[in-house]
Amino acid sequence: MSNGWFNIPWFLYGIGCMVVAVIYMLVPVSPYQGFNWSIRSWSNLILRWLHPIVWIILLSACTWLQITGDAGMANAKKIALGGLGCYIIYLAVFIWQKGKGNS
Repeated sequence: MSNGWFNIPWFLYGIGCMVVAVIYMLVPVSPYQGFNWSIRSWSNLILRWLHPIVWIILLSACTWLQITGDAGMANAKKIALGGLGCYIIYLAVFIWQKGKGNS
């Protein structure tokens, strides 16, 4: 078995990522109080689904590390960087919508 930080197996980190992803799928985070989720737009799609997808990507990286061990570290980092890219997009749209809600 391959272990990560604090000698905890990567699959346990993956389970944690899966739990967080399910929570964000069930309870989306609104950029401001009274945010209208019923409007169909790209920004609402990004706000609703990109954050759980980030956690699913991190789950994939943890699973890859568990399966391949240290030999797969380079590919796991590439997977995790994909998650970082998605999170940056999510965060930019979140801050943009938050600014619209405060005006």
